[in-house]
Amino acid sequence: MNKLTAALASRKARHRKRHAPTGATFALADRIDYLNGEHWDALTRGASIFQQRRFARALEAAAPDNLAPRYAIVYRDGEPVAAISAQFLDVGGERVVAQAATGKRVSALKRVRTRILVCGNVMSTGLHGVAIKPGVAPEEAWPAISEALLRLRRAEKLGGNSDFIMIKDFAERASSIDGSLADFGYSPLATEPNMVLALRPEWKSYADYNASLAAKYRKEAERVHKRVQEKGCTVEPLAGLDGHAARLDELYLAVHANAKVRLVTVPAGFLPSLERHLGDDFRCTVIRRDGAIVGFVTSLRDGPTAHGYLIGYDRAANADIPIYFRLLHASIANAIDLGCRELSLGRTALTPKATLGAKEQPMSLLLRHRVAPMKHVLKRVLEAVPHDHAPERHPFG
Repeated sequence: MNKLTAALASRKARHRKRHAPTGATFALADRIDYLNGEHWDALTRGASIFQQRRFARALEAAAPDNLAPRYAIVYRDGEPVAAISAQFLDVGGERVVAQAATGKRVSALKRVRTRILVCGNVMSTGLHGVAIKPGVAPEEAWPAISEALLRLRRAEKLGGNSDFIMIKDFAERASSIDGSLADFGYSPLATEPNMVLALRPEWKSYADYNASLAAKYRKEAERVHKRVQEKGCTVEPLAGLDGHAARLDELYLAVHANAKVRLVTVPAGFLPSLERHLGDDFRCTVIRRDGAIVGFVTSLRDGPTAHGYLIGYDRAANADIPIYFRLLHASIANAIDLGCRELSLGRTALTPKATLGAKEQPMSLLLRHRVAPMKHVLKRVLEAVPHDHAPERHPFG
């Protein structure tokens, strides 16, 4: 009885904490330029490119039709202490699970229709939703960040109810963050790993990377390059994406349609918008055959990290020519040329990326539902979706 009484008292205390203001004040906005730019820039200076105003403007100019960006600044005693990038996402379960997947929980997930408030960016891998002022302890900032997310959710009533909040992506469990948010109804969920290639300081060019490969892997890389050349293909940078938007979109959709998870589908204008707003931090490399583009990959410089970003290729041509593998090697070349220390390759195609030398980076996110039992139901359903793991590869000599 004493244990039951203590558990009920603890539950009531957590309920009161979730529904009590933190003492912070907030500025909320539908567009990035509605906020104080100096405050936002001061908080995000040194943060991810995905939280900078130029990326926000690029996204706002060409956002997916089921995604709506939102922003908030958290203030303490009039001083900005945290910047929040969030997105409202309208999603059905069929976007989360491959059509071939089976099982009762998977079938249940496919029938889900919901609106999610995502703290972060559904089109990137990493913790790209929060920037905290240097000197402010994360465990002190996160309760106010949670309150800001609740205020964003409640302010969106006219756009549709959103009872589900997700904070993504944590590269590893952070106990201080988990502890700060547990009382606010958040719980962690492991997801598929990100594949990250550490770029050695001595690699000044792609040739240096290639020379560091063990003979077996270097021979395979050279076979990919040779096969592409033998088929009359060229690999080159592409600028002026407005004039190629339709073809790039066609190639992107050819790959996107086959993806296991398709939370959003970017419109044809998204890549040209990135090119305009990100400048030298954006690269697009294409493979041409007889003048026609048969594949492309984009790279973003995010401080010391390069992101192998959107990719697309002609699936029929790829059956005969190793277009996809050649584009992966182009991503490495871009990352080295951009002066980065690591290359983030995302959560898909784990085996080919492991062959390049990329290693698994465990990822997790935090979930909260307005109705606590529903959070546990959704978590159990999501946990039923199988996660792939990369094989062990040791390509460097």
